[in-house]
Amino acid sequence: MEKKNNNEIDPCELMSDDPCDLMSEEEVALEKQMYLDQLMAKKQSLELSNQSIIELAYITKDLIEPFIKDRTKLTFEEANCYLAGYYLCKRFLKLVDKEYLACHESLYDFYYRKDNKELSNDWDRLHWEKRGNDK
Repeated sequence: MEKKNNNEIDPCELMSDDPCDLMSEEEVALEKQMYLDQLMAKKQSLELSNQSIIELAYITKDLIEPFIKDRTKLTFEEANCYLAGYYLCKRFLKLVDKEYLACHESLYDFYYRKDNKELSNDWDRLHWEKRGNDK
């Protein structure tokens, strides 16, 4: 096929059997995002011992506690990731035997605060906030 100059391309040359070749850039981007959303939502199963859950909860606590104390400005992604990690650990801790969790008082106090506060994210800063109707 002859090209008159470098900017001219025959549209037929771009045709193929792949349906993605017939989509606009926006449609391709949407298809990719839908595929990533499916991967993100895909369920996995794993087994964690009480000890593994406790270790994960301590690591998460030690990671995010300085950001809460100093009210450090985080990126949007960091703040949401730390918040999600906190609540994931809190859900995991509900699975731990109560007697074993009672041996880790500082951990229990961090995730189940006596002052009825929950971890919150305002303007990418983590802080403790009164729950629901207790404001």
